[in-house]
Amino acid sequence: ATETGDTAIMNPEMLTSPRLRIGGLIFVVCLLYTILAIQLWTMQVLRRDEYQDRSRMQSARTIRIPPIRGRILARNGEPLADNRVSYDVKLHLAELRARNHSETLIRIRSAISEICSRTGRENTFTDAMIERHMNYFPGIPMILFRDLSPAELAVLQETHPLITGLEIAAEPVRTYPHGTFAAHLLGYVKPGDAAKAGDRSSFFYYIPDPEGREGLEKYCNESLRGTAGRRLAVVNSTGFVHEYLEEEAAIHGKDVRLTLDFKAQQCAERLLAGKVGAIVVLNANTGEILAMASSPTYKPELFYPRISHEDYQALAQNPDQVFLNRASAGSYMPGSIIKPLTALAILKHGHSPDDIFECTGRVPYGYRGAIKCMFNAVHGEINIYDALKRSCNGYFVTAGMQCGIHELSAMYASAGIGSPTGFELFERKGILPKHSPKWTDAETAYVAFGQGKVELTPLQAAVYAAAIGNGGTRWKPFLVKNIQTQGMNKEEPISVFDAVPESKGRLDVTPEQLAVVQEGMRQVVQEKGGSGRRAQNSKVTLSGKTGTADVVTQKEKYKNAWFIGYGKDPGTGELYSIAVIIEKGESGGLTAAPVAGEFFEMWK
Repeated sequence: ATETGDTAIMNPEMLTSPRLRIGGLIFVVCLLYTILAIQLWTMQVLRRDEYQDRSRMQSARTIRIPPIRGRILARNGEPLADNRVSYDVKLHLAELRARNHSETLIRIRSAISEICSRTGRENTFTDAMIERHMNYFPGIPMILFRDLSPAELAVLQETHPLITGLEIAAEPVRTYPHGTFAAHLLGYVKPGDAAKAGDRSSFFYYIPDPEGREGLEKYCNESLRGTAGRRLAVVNSTGFVHEYLEEEAAIHGKDVRLTLDFKAQQCAERLLAGKVGAIVVLNANTGEILAMASSPTYKPELFYPRISHEDYQALAQNPDQVFLNRASAGSYMPGSIIKPLTALAILKHGHSPDDIFECTGRVPYGYRGAIKCMFNAVHGEINIYDALKRSCNGYFVTAGMQCGIHELSAMYASAGIGSPTGFELFERKGILPKHSPKWTDAETAYVAFGQGKVELTPLQAAVYAAAIGNGGTRWKPFLVKNIQTQGMNKEEPISVFDAVPESKGRLDVTPEQLAVVQEGMRQVVQEKGGSGRRAQNSKVTLSGKTGTADVVTQKEKYKNAWFIGYGKDPGTGELYSIAVIIEKGESGGLTAAPVAGEFFEMWK
């Protein structure tokens, strides 16, 4: 370098000096190591939690643990829908893993063959089935067999220590301990569809709950199902469970207690055995359903986990409609059980109870000629009491025609015909006759004694029989008395719902008018010549009304036999109402009334 004044001039040869090049290389290397160190420090210190979460997400699997379903109980606590223990054989594939996939598969096949050999069950497990479980459900043991018999259970309990990965698990299974008892009310459950579950995205492995599909199982499903638990499993790179990190216990479903009286329901079902029909019994002062039986019926247990094709076809093709709950969903012409309501309309119209009508056995208002009295009877001079007692068609047709369809319809509506009762399960609302431009006098005549364009359910009939008996209040019928938590670990159950009786309206009559009809219905059962005398019993003094409705279809003609009534238990003071319908009966007095009387004899 040379100097000129204060200025130094760099020699170009100095830039290619080995010492300078080495220094620059060292600088670059140090810079790279510094950047790498900063990156490692950032990953290991600053972003440590983030990467741990990512790692866990790649290796952790959340397993859904189904809760135990709540029970459905009769009012006395008798279980009607419960959970029994099923002893299932499970194989933990993770415990059978070997050095490679092929050896693992051989060990699993060998264990399954040994289990099948010892239990005597058929080995239907293929390599494809085993591999599918290994690939898609490594965190869940493979279920080999369900519902071990006592003999199978004894054999496997001895075998258990000898087979790696074998587990005998006690699992809850929905059961209906009384067979067909109250089947139309209880309904049934089926395994849930994991793909449609609202919480499916929260779990890697999803074991669904049983889902209520009909009846109270469906109506109370959210209360009965409980809250699922979860287990966090860590799997390795081959998919086998390495360890379980944590577990959150499931919360059992709540118990649903019904208003249903176990013995009353039992008696009603026995009386309907071999018949097609229904019986409804209510507490007439609250609306509590004490018995609601429909025949024919079925076994709810057939549907879980799934009903066979043969069993379903046998039920579905039964001409008597096994799945129909005739008590609430059977819509029938009432026949003469409508006459107490027609009588109330007649009194409201201004007729006196003592007005006399001359019954000649027929009135000229029929679709094809005259309307006749039952059994071609000629009642002669008759007032409203006798007309109810002897079920005189002529009286009610003539007086009903004077009221007209508007007044009849208004009275029937006040009794709940044509409107849902508010019952928890599916029901039909019946048919309320209403005037229209094409309405004729003949249609009014038929409606007045319960034929033609008027229909109701046995539940509606029991509701308005209760209203007549209790002084006019039409109570909403209900089945669910309360819902409570299951008392676990000596804890007392906590009620989360208690039903309160609810009025749905009143009969549009005065107490004096109602008293007239009450007396007439008392005579129907308790006095000589009454059409319902066969309903008499030694336990409850009944007042009631018989009915016989003619049914004409394209294939056949037959009669539906009715009885409705109410009465007080002298021991407890409770007021009951009852409705009985027997399809293809002889008459209300001969077929249905004896069933009502026998019911109270059996129950009380």
